[in-house]
Amino acid sequence: MRVTFGTKYNQIRNSQDSLQSKLNDLNAKIASGKKIQYSYQDSRVYNKDLQLGYQETTLSQGIDVARNAYNNTINTDKALQELSKTILTFNTKLLQVANQPQSPTSRVAIANELAVLKEHMINVANTSIGGEYLFGGTKVKNPPIAQDGRYMGNDQKLEALIGSNVKVPYNIPGTQLFFGNDADYSASVTSNIKKYNLSKLYPSVMDKINRDEPPQEVFIKPTDTLRDLIGDNDNQTDNDKKMYFYLRGVRPDGSRFKSKFELDPSYITPDNAVKVSDLLERIGREYGNNQITKTVDVSLNPWGEIEIKSLVDGSSNLDFNLIASDKDVDDINTLPTLGAKVVSFQKSPFMSNQKVSSIKSTINDYKSYQVELPTSFISQKTRNPANSNTQLSEIFDSDVMTIFLDGNFKDQDKQPQVLTFSTKDTKVMDVIKDLKTFYKNYGQNIDVEIANGKFIITDLDAKKTQSKSSIDLTFSTADKESHLTDGIRIDYQSTYDDVLFEKQGSKLASNVSQVLLSKDGYATDQTRLEEVAGSLEGKTYQMSLKDHNGTSVEAKIMFEKNGCYLLLPSKQSTQENPKEYKLPIVNLNEKGKSSIAMPNNITYRQLMDTFALALNYSNQDENIYQELLGNPETYSVKQKELYENISTQASKRIEINLNQNGQVTISDRTRASSLMDFSFTDSSSTDFSEQCIRNTESGLFLHANNALTIDRPQINFFDALDTAISAVRDGIYRPDEYPNSYNKNMRNIGIQNSLETIKHIGDHLEKIIALNGSYGNSFENSIQKNEMLKVQVQTLRGENMGEDIAEAYNKFSDLSTNYNAVLNSSSKINKMSILDYV
Repeated sequence: MRVTFGTKYNQIRNSQDSLQSKLNDLNAKIASGKKIQYSYQDSRVYNKDLQLGYQETTLSQGIDVARNAYNNTINTDKALQELSKTILTFNTKLLQVANQPQSPTSRVAIANELAVLKEHMINVANTSIGGEYLFGGTKVKNPPIAQDGRYMGNDQKLEALIGSNVKVPYNIPGTQLFFGNDADYSASVTSNIKKYNLSKLYPSVMDKINRDEPPQEVFIKPTDTLRDLIGDNDNQTDNDKKMYFYLRGVRPDGSRFKSKFELDPSYITPDNAVKVSDLLERIGREYGNNQITKTVDVSLNPWGEIEIKSLVDGSSNLDFNLIASDKDVDDINTLPTLGAKVVSFQKSPFMSNQKVSSIKSTINDYKSYQVELPTSFISQKTRNPANSNTQLSEIFDSDVMTIFLDGNFKDQDKQPQVLTFSTKDTKVMDVIKDLKTFYKNYGQNIDVEIANGKFIITDLDAKKTQSKSSIDLTFSTADKESHLTDGIRIDYQSTYDDVLFEKQGSKLASNVSQVLLSKDGYATDQTRLEEVAGSLEGKTYQMSLKDHNGTSVEAKIMFEKNGCYLLLPSKQSTQENPKEYKLPIVNLNEKGKSSIAMPNNITYRQLMDTFALALNYSNQDENIYQELLGNPETYSVKQKELYENISTQASKRIEINLNQNGQVTISDRTRASSLMDFSFTDSSSTDFSEQCIRNTESGLFLHANNALTIDRPQINFFDALDTAISAVRDGIYRPDEYPNSYNKNMRNIGIQNSLETIKHIGDHLEKIIALNGSYGNSFENSIQKNEMLKVQVQTLRGENMGEDIAEAYNKFSDLSTNYNAVLNSSSKINKMSILDYV
């Protein structure tokens, strides 16, 4: 009996414990709503719950990140909308000035309003949220736009990780907003010398039928004759000389070219005359137009200026320079020495570095009693046209000691009589005074004046009789030995890339953007020259400069097959015994090895460092140059250190960089007003021989008297605003608004063309707004998608881990009944005694 009782008791006890455990489990499931409380209870459910939990956390983080990024795009959108609204107001006011005549006071007032709008746009561009600036790229802690419009941020994008390996940008870098590239736009340029129908402007000279009609200022049209454009000195239309056109430029594909062609302005009947449209068509052919396709559109604007527009979308490459003459020459620098007629189509306030030793006077076609010297004399000190008070020493370089004026007079012994002046302590007024006396002594009454830098001589005797002047004057320059020397600068309207950089206080600035041939934008320090200029092998470039101390230096850079070299003159060099140092341009790598830079791999940084070496010329002991001659691959450690040292010393005084427009800028680190001058010219720039024309397919130029750029795919937001404001303030409605001025406004595109530029900026802003909107939509979609996925994951997680509460309650109820029954049975058994079995 005891064995049987114990067994039953143990069975009841075990059943009770089992039911108790199950009840506890069910109670925990009902309380927590989960199938398991610990991983050991069901590893499969637990592992799946971990996976789903990780996915839910990731989605939650993605939602939070996307919401923050979305808020940033909303803030950016508000700033962009404000910029768009302000640029529309700016354009409206600009249009108001363009369409309605304004008094100077009114123009200045509107210019001030435009300046305020620009300041507002700078403030909007410097918008910050939570201490982070919207348009600085990844440089979010500092204002991206300086007060002068310079960009201080970078071109990096901030990206939000909204999923596994899924990144979406959520900012607009300032480079994209203010210096972006629009592939649906192309380059367009314009000449900046207004051209009139000269037959109507000078009918008494050129028009036999209407000679008594009053002069009219009528802009030239494509249907007018070439003679109307070029001019004539009589009313005979069939005796004109042929005109030779010298064209230089860059095609939309980036290739450089030269061309010389002739057109005959003379005609017997107007129907047979060469028209201006024929000239425009010929220019188009030189840029690549043919009967089937056109790469450019060449036209005349309403002010008689030639405009060229690239028809290749996204192309920034386009340049134009044209002069015409009645002389057929191989070197156009000889034109002023021949007394040739020259017609220019562009002008810039840049001094030429090309000089000749003598120039010959030309007769005014419309005032035959008047002659002039065919160049404008510019003061190197003030960079303004010379006047009667200008010292000759300001006009000419220090090696010019004497000027000669030869009027073709001879004494009784038939010896030439030449008027001579020292450039030291002599003013222009002294030349004018003595020139009058000189001619008077030989029986000719003349009047001499200098206007806009040009010497104009009026033959008073010929004027009285309305006859042609017989004055024939040659102007020459000589050195201290009285030998002729190249000292007369070519006229600023006849130059191209042979000009000095524009001086602005401590800086020298170029105006030609270095555009990649691939159409991908501007060059940077590490861009190879070949990527912009094409092959440079075999080319030589002349550098006419004044170095850091104002010392005149003639240097060269040679791109030879075996490497690139800098040629510097020896300080012991003389005109009779020239000496120079041929220094290799060196590559120095991280391991200390050195090699010579080759034409196909030299970079802009190396080129600009070479410029710095030349500009630091007089600060160096020339013995150093002697030690650096030879092949860099065989340099000793000392030679490598020497090369590095002279580069470092130059960079401490001179800083040379590419600006945001891809233009070279030179800064003097030690002087507020630099003594430096600099020009960089292809040595064959003025050579129009057949061989040179054929060889001109590539080339590098940094600064030029070229056509003005109206528009191009790349924008410069604040520069465009400054140009428009300046045009309004100075009343420049179109290029060449003030034909006789010589200042930076000569290169202002004017109000009319600024409207095109501002329109482009407005279009660009709309694209950026749409781009930012697409970012915002991406985040909205991401948030919606992640929230939906999160719900799905939560559902799956609930199905995996969640307990069926109703089923658990039923089980709990059944087990409770069983448990109570077991407890009841156990209680009865515990109450039993031996007496219950008797």
